[in-house]
Amino acid sequence: MRRRVVVVCALAAMVCARASSAQDERWISLMQLADVHDHAGNYKQAEHLYREAVRMAEGFQDHRYPEALDGLANVLNETGRYPDAERLYIKALSLMEALKGKENADYAVMSVNLGMHYSETGQNRKAEKLIREAIACFGRVAPADDLRVAQARNALSVILIGLKQYAEAETALLQALEVFRKKPEPGNGRLAVSLANLGAVRRLVVSLLRQEKTLERGAKAKRMVCALDANYLLKVLATAEIGA
Repeated sequence: MRRRVVVVCALAAMVCARASSAQDERWISLMQLADVHDHAGNYKQAEHLYREAVRMAEGFQDHRYPEALDGLANVLNETGRYPDAERLYIKALSLMEALKGKENADYAVMSVNLGMHYSETGQNRKAEKLIREAIACFGRVAPADDLRVAQARNALSVILIGLKQYAEAETALLQALEVFRKKPEPGNGRLAVSLANLGAVRRLVVSLLRQEKTLERGAKAKRMVCALDANYLLKVLATAEIGA
């Protein structure tokens, strides 16, 4: 990252302050527009805008450079350029740690993004560790009903489904849903995704119970036995034929 020249002249400092203010507005505008295009699936335009934001922020020694890198990494990840995305995610997280340390919401958000990337590339254990750490950090620096916490729990649930930890995945989803319902957004996209994930978890649980043949009971009765008998629960999980 290039260092900015420090100007000590009072007049020059005033001019730089005005320029900085204009640059701030331009950078914010770029990031907001890039985010709009990203969410709309216009990845080529989003990438162009994020790259411009990265170039603009590269000389700043504040949060803007790692945030722009993180946004660009999201687009690269969404378009399947996983090695490049991972490199930028790690760089952004390292820069944010150097700027603010680990005990802040910005670091936690970037940890979730990198964790989701790890999950999408089959690195579930690394993903789980990062996102659990992020949720713990949010618990110390953000209110319980913060939307970012709910998003992190939803991300964790996807990883736990991949690891066949369905009970904990269901708990994480229910916690996320509670927040999404309290704080609805236009279109309720996150709520819909969480509900879909919860439905998937419950279907998987029923499927697992039906696969277990040593107990001649229905899925509902078997679920009750799982709650009361840890050994039977382990048997259900051990005989699962569903791929991770």
